[in-house]
Amino acid sequence: MKTNNVLRGPLESSFLSEALEVRPDSIVFVSDAAHRLEYSFGIDVLKYKPLIRDYVQRAKASGISCGVETDFRHENILHAGDCGADFVEIDVSAYPDYRDHYALGIEIANERGIGVWIKGSCVEQFVADMPQNLVFSVTE
Repeated sequence: MKTNNVLRGPLESSFLSEALEVRPDSIVFVSDAAHRLEYSFGIDVLKYKPLIRDYVQRAKASGISCGVETDFRHENILHAGDCGADFVEIDVSAYPDYRDHYALGIEIANERGIGVWIKGSCVEQFVADMPQNLVFSVTE
């Protein structure tokens, strides 16, 4: 088993600078008050796409794998992939109310080669209920 050294922080230049100095295996850009989706967990990927793309490219040029915390909507997952993100991190706390939406988002990510990390208060139920063909990792 390999342990992945992950640094999590806001979509801010100061966090990126810290990550480039520390050089973890992976970084996750997480939502903060300035970049949060109005209706859900995660970063508004479409709104901040140019900034995310720039930060992801800079981190990946230094050999750091990059992820973006967003919600289960497939549009946000696809935009994160368009920015070059290696994975998305999705909070499953709203599960089971949106079971089919989560499954579709993960299926689309799998088809596009975008990794999926899940976290949240309903992880155990989520893992038990998701179709076996979906690929994702559990964090935290």
